[in-house]
Amino acid sequence: MFDEAIKQYEANLEETGLQQLLPFLCKQSLDVVKQGDWPHWRDRLAELPALTPSRLEITDRILIGDAADCDADQLSLLRDQLKAFIPWRKGPFKAF
Repeated sequence: MFDEAIKQYEANLEETGLQQLLPFLCKQSLDVVKQGDWPHWRDRLAELPALTPSRLEITDRILIGDAADCDADQLSLLRDQLKAFIPWRKGPFKAF
């Protein structure tokens, strides 16, 4: 799941003009991250529901998907699981 998300993110990143960040998304680069508790965060990311957002915008804020991209149960599960990443350090975020 996490590897699939990274591949999708790479494809979307190419459309934003931020291609120079791609080398930092490879597994080897991410596995040596010493910030915070990366192994814990990586595991939590892998547990997120497999949703396919209709859009991904990375500008002055991060927009992921629209309300129609998931049902109420999926959204509730996603919100509960995202709480593992509190406190947010960057943002603003808007997901589904």
